[in-house]
Amino acid sequence: MLELIAMFSIGKTIRNIAVEKRLKPSPFIVNMVLLWLGFEFVGAFIGLTIFNNLMGGYFCGLAGAAIGGYLGYQRVVRAEPEVY
Repeated sequence: MLELIAMFSIGKTIRNIAVEKRLKPSPFIVNMVLLWLGFEFVGAFIGLTIFNNLMGGYFCGLAGAAIGGYLGYQRVVRAEPEVY
């Protein structure tokens, strides 16, 4: 549940930054969600493989989700503003 709140909060922040730079926010938000989920599943898989228990998979999945959210945020921060 807290992950969804964090995902919506980061998505809202990404939308505000993209609108401020006069860019379409939807590709950046979709990218963040895909990175978040992708890194979460990869992290959980690696955690389950290394630690061989559910808690290791859970915490590695959370770390992967944090990395994916950060990368999605950095993509919009480093995007060039649209010039008209």
